[in-house]
Amino acid sequence: MLEAEWFYDPYILNANIKKLLKQSGMTLSQLSAHIGVPIATIKRIESDPKANPTIATLVPIAKFFKIEVDQLIGKDVQYPRNNIDCIKIPLFFWNSLTIYSDNFSAKNTESFYTIKFIDNHENVFAVLTEDQSWHELLDRSILIFDSKAPAKNKDFLLVNKVGAKSISLKQVLIEDDQKYLRSLNSYCKVVPFNNNYKILGKLIKLTTDFKS
Repeated sequence: MLEAEWFYDPYILNANIKKLLKQSGMTLSQLSAHIGVPIATIKRIESDPKANPTIATLVPIAKFFKIEVDQLIGKDVQYPRNNIDCIKIPLFFWNSLTIYSDNFSAKNTESFYTIKFIDNHENVFAVLTEDQSWHELLDRSILIFDSKAPAKNKDFLLVNKVGAKSISLKQVLIEDDQKYLRSLNSYCKVVPFNNNYKILGKLIKLTTDFKS
């Protein structure tokens, strides 16, 4: 527990943890993965005034957000957004995408991929492609997707056709307010982009120098 000289209001600590998570866009699971503190412990500190955390638990939290512990337990705490250089995002494997359907959250994987900090990263996930011999660009690559980013002309999208078990990467084409999907495989036809297709994520970055 906190030493006697560390007088603090547990309700303020609860509120500050919530505030830091909200301002940074971090989830409990992402913070846990970064600092090595069990998610159950962080959740108690965030929500239970009787949690009575130790200094050893609060130090990595404060260090991650680059503030002092006395700021964490004090009334005035602000998250220095530009101080965090890297974050971890959920990582999935291409051959297992159908298992996750449209829920690519951290709770559905034990794998993570580190990227430079970006805004709204709670909507971002990574996919590792394997044995994509039909397109050399996708062989052993890391694809970064944003599940909430709007699709624009010539963007590449991770899509799922209603009723189909497969998930594919297609390019959206917009002509005269009409939308179409084009496969990366040149042998496939361009098809209308309608309600038969659900967008799972927009490709925002492709890393081809990934080493396993």
